[in-house]
Amino acid sequence: MQKVLIFGATGMAGHMVSMYLSKIKEKYTVYNVCHNSKLNENSILCDINDINKINSIIDYVNPDVIINCIGVLNKSAELDIKNTIYVNTFFPKLLDRIGEMKNIKILHLSTDCVFNGSKGNYSEESFKDEDGIYGLSKNFGEIYGKNSLTIRTSIIGPELKNGSGLFNWFMHQEGIIKGFTNVYWNGITTLELAKVIDKALDLNIQGIYNIANETKISKYNLLNLMKSEFKKDNIEIEKFEEIHCDKSLISVKKDFNYKVNPYEVMLKDMHIWMEENKSLYKLYF
Repeated sequence: MQKVLIFGATGMAGHMVSMYLSKIKEKYTVYNVCHNSKLNENSILCDINDINKINSIIDYVNPDVIINCIGVLNKSAELDIKNTIYVNTFFPKLLDRIGEMKNIKILHLSTDCVFNGSKGNYSEESFKDEDGIYGLSKNFGEIYGKNSLTIRTSIIGPELKNGSGLFNWFMHQEGIIKGFTNVYWNGITTLELAKVIDKALDLNIQGIYNIANETKISKYNLLNLMKSEFKKDNIEIEKFEEIHCDKSLISVKKDFNYKVNPYEVMLKDMHIWMEENKSLYKLYF
């Protein structure tokens, strides 16, 4: 039995990881940290700028694993650069140091946005060439100490409050929208991410791992898959060809054999999860 402490448990990734791992009661006891509102009875409220409180929470829970799901997102990164650097760069490095000192496994989430998308098929060894504030802040926040694991991926999934993620945006659209035919993606759903984390904790891997689908898909085709799965017949998706970007990831690591599910399967599984947890997802029902 492992004690797991999750930071950012009301976010798009954090709530899913918290709930999924909590259901595996024979393996995990899950505690979580939230900023303003609690996810459940195991939630602890904390402002992560309060380092003394962070240390107190960690000492109180005494976790075997800390999972960092906190992050300033791309669209708001430049609004408060100081906060972006603190959250995306300093905070994961702080957790990395705490993990080293207290012998706690630290799992951190990074993004395909550390790359600028000019080439595609970026591996763990590829040069991180994005020079915007968001990409740089996530780049410098990646951790790879002896007790640390950075999962680099791109995610879509339902949200608990009205956020800026692709899935949430799509589900609130009507009429004609644009679908980028030359913007390529090979990420995963947040539910698939939770499954990846479960497997990664089993194997106790460390370092940086790219987690992605073996086949890249255009954003246009991805939106059409979401339209079909969620029966969004009130949306018409027009092809938009002018923007070119490919942040697809590949992995050169051989010691983590998790095979990401096909897009249709991931979306179907996510839909079933949402139906089973309707009370959480009032934004969509």
